[in-house]
Amino acid sequence: MNLIHKLNEYIHKKEEEAWIPKTHKELDTLVYEFFKFHGEGLYNICFESIDNDFVSTLISLISGKYSHGFTVYYCENIRAKLMDDEWHRLKLKYYTYYGNTEDIDTKLGKIKILVLAGTDSNGMNYFDYSAYQKRKQVIMKPLLTVAQTNSILHSYLTIDTMNAPYDYMGLAFWWFNRLFDDERAWYCSEIMYDTFKKAGILIAEEANPAPTQIVNYGDKIHTIIRKD
Repeated sequence: MNLIHKLNEYIHKKEEEAWIPKTHKELDTLVYEFFKFHGEGLYNICFESIDNDFVSTLISLISGKYSHGFTVYYCENIRAKLMDDEWHRLKLKYYTYYGNTEDIDTKLGKIKILVLAGTDSNGMNYFDYSAYQKRKQVIMKPLLTVAQTNSILHSYLTIDTMNAPYDYMGLAFWWFNRLFDDERAWYCSEIMYDTFKKAGILIAEEANPAPTQIVNYGDKIHTIIRKD
């Protein structure tokens, strides 16, 4: 679907130009201790809807109670787990999200809980989970082998994934059984499902799920460790 991808890319470029960098927030000690208690690895998280912009309002109409989902990676030394090219791309994403060019290696190295491909209007974002720590959410820890964890982590860090646009067309045509599917663009729960599926793990009953469908399927593949 070349035309569909071109439409997604056109919107993506406009949104990239309009992107306003965020201010980094410090990770709350209790939040850090919570993840430390449950151990290093990947976690899937879904937020309750707050409908504060067009996209979240549209998703909540489709999805129900939960309007956003993403995967985080908790590790005490994320740099040690990544290849040099992955770390380089991650630094570029840090700059995009926070807009701060000073000593990115040190700042990025301090992140212990990293959001992987957190979708927004400007595409795939990689940043500190501290940005989301105050939201009402469901936190789920998938039951994975070491090999599956590594496969999923590195899939989130490929060039194609990190530079992908948001799947505006997929969202727009949701009501038409995903009539136009752009395989090179994703919305939040779509990238989660596709990335886990590559490693042989299904996190929802059907493909192209809404965040609520991931939560509803949650305990079949996850341990649910927090549900606000």
